[in-house]
Amino acid sequence: MVDVAEIRTRLEAAAEKTGLKDFSLDGQIEEVAREIHQRLRVYPNSIANRGMREGEAEYRIARLHAVKRTLEWLKANEAEIRAAAKTAGRA
Repeated sequence: MVDVAEIRTRLEAAAEKTGLKDFSLDGQIEEVAREIHQRLRVYPNSIANRGMREGEAEYRIARLHAVKRTLEWLKANEAEIRAAAKTAGRA
């Protein structure tokens, strides 16, 4: 059985050690776009092999598109968000 907590702890430690904790919004957008592309390639086989229902695949891809749109909105509004945070004394 996979120990998710242990894996998470190891990944967080590796990220901290290598300084990869903070990723740019552009990098996050690129990664989500890559994941969407990957799933569009893989899911049809999963559906054909009855490992996944078509509705589930559509739902998961739609959620990733929502994540991408959120990140794109944050990127487009980054300056205003940072200014508001600074004004509020949080940055």
